[in-house]
Amino acid sequence: AREEFIPVLYFNMRSLRATLVDTNVGDRWEKEWSDNYDECTILSPGSPGPLILRFKEDGRCDLVDPSQKSNGKTLVVSPDHPLQPVVEAINYGIICLLSAIREGVKISSSSNGRNASKSPSRIQEVKQRGNDKLAEMLDSGLLTEKEYRAIKSRLRDSKLVE
Repeated sequence: AREEFIPVLYFNMRSLRATLVDTNVGDRWEKEWSDNYDECTILSPGSPGPLILRFKEDGRCDLVDPSQKSNGKTLVVSPDHPLQPVVEAINYGIICLLSAIREGVKISSSSNGRNASKSPSRIQEVKQRGNDKLAEMLDSGLLTEKEYRAIKSRLRDSKLVE
């Protein structure tokens, strides 16, 4: 009888959101999270009013202005808003991580007894892509050096990276 396993992954989206917002918004802005961590109200010193980072089901966020409404709904700020690069950086970090998780699950399920002869090179390829993504997140400022080393250490301990 062949052995099969089911990968179990615990992932804390709240922690990721908070880390990405803190890293990209900075300390000068006041931040207040909703109970479900699906919205973060941010207020800059001297700004006319707060803005909201609203996270969607797919993980990404939009920047909305609660003072701007249409049909009772708050409006997403214009693409040329000065905080739009911050939103793009947060979304990029979330997309990178979710993509890496999907890829890992795909490899795990494909190597679950069916493609055992092909899986070692495929796993090496994914490990390298994971290393590259982490380095890219470090270079783009999504991770601090300390966070990068901590993640690499945890992955090395679990033998997911070389």
